Amino acid sequence: MSKFCILRIKKLHGDGNIAGAISHHLRTRKTDNANPELMRKNWFYPNDGIGSDFVSLDNRKRYQRQALSIFRKRLPEKIRKNAVRAVEFMMTVSPEVMKIPGFNPVKYMAECTKWARKKFGSENVFFVAYHRDETTPHVSLLLTPIDEKGKLNARKFFGGREKMTALQDDFYREVGRPFGLERGVKGSKAKHQSIRIFYSEINGREENLRNEAKAIANDIINKSAPKLEQIIRKYEKLSNMTPEEFSDYYKQKHSPRKNRNIGTGMEY
Repeated sequence: MSKFCILRIKKLHGDGNIAGAISHHLRTRKTDNANPELMRKNWFYPNDGIGSDFVSLDNRKRYQRQALSIFRKRLPEKIRKNAVRAVEFMMTVSPEVMKIPGFNPVKYMAECTKWARKKFGSENVFFVAYHRDETTPHVSLLLTPIDEKGKLNARKFFGGREKMTALQDDFYREVGRPFGLERGVKGSKAKHQSIRIFYSEINGREENLRNEAKAIANDIINKSAPKLEQIIRKYEKLSNMTPEEFSDYYKQKHSPRKNRNIGTGMEY
């Protein structure tokens, strides 16, 4: 079972990108992979303190204005045209971790935020969201990459493979390991997905699992008793698959018949 702590970052260059990211995280615009009924479980900074009403759209729009105000006040007077103005963090766990008895996602998200504030300076963190309205809880955090001279300097913190590897090491050591989680494979050639694609695929996988559960129920209802043992064996095999194996199985099962024999080296 995968038990990874996960850290993804994205560099943001324009004010429009930053405003769009905050709007997405605060759900002030339509967010397809979020369940509106679970909005009450989310938490945001900035906010109104204890007892903040995060369900209210008016409040969330106000928090958005406050976050942008904090961001703009942190910017230096002189900014290079191509400067990275903010960095977006997504901190979470592999979905299987949520099944571990005793794992506390709220405590984990709090430790993620604590780590980021300590690493990059609390004064540079201008927005935080704890998202519990999606399949896997996660932290979305935005900060200004300002160095000790007061300049925007994303390269100092995130420039080059060595610094990014060291950042992942530190995140694992300070956050992941205390929760019994694992670090991703060092030196992996795997390409990181964008934050939104990453979560849309997780939610898509959950939808596929629900579809297979319905298929199991229909098989049991429609098949005769002597075939029930065969059906049970089939779906026991599915239940033991890793998420990646299940995704491959589902794609093969539901792809058009003419494509079912396409080799694994093909992209489709």
